[in-house]
Amino acid sequence: MRGQVIASLPDKPCMWCFGFITTEQLDKEAAAYNQAGNRPQVIWPNGILSSTAVHIAMNFLTNWTGRFDRQILYYEYDGNKGTIRPHVHYEMHMAKECPHHNY
Repeated sequence: MRGQVIASLPDKPCMWCFGFITTEQLDKEAAAYNQAGNRPQVIWPNGILSSTAVHIAMNFLTNWTGRFDRQILYYEYDGNKGTIRPHVHYEMHMAKECPHHNY
């Protein structure tokens, strides 16, 4: 079981820049739409991911970590290992400028 949390903000990489959204991935999702199979999503991993998203939002609103300028925007979750950590490619993509946000 895996998942991810991505914050898309102006002047930061978006989901396309992070490589999470691709034309191929969208086509694959469309072809498998409404076919959850024998392992549909369940509430507890979604709760972990949504709580992580709230963590990101609250830090942007309040800077409660004191690390607003270094906030991680892309996390990966491994439900089998019980871990959530910055995505392995996060730093590589942060150095790139996003061409997708329209200002």
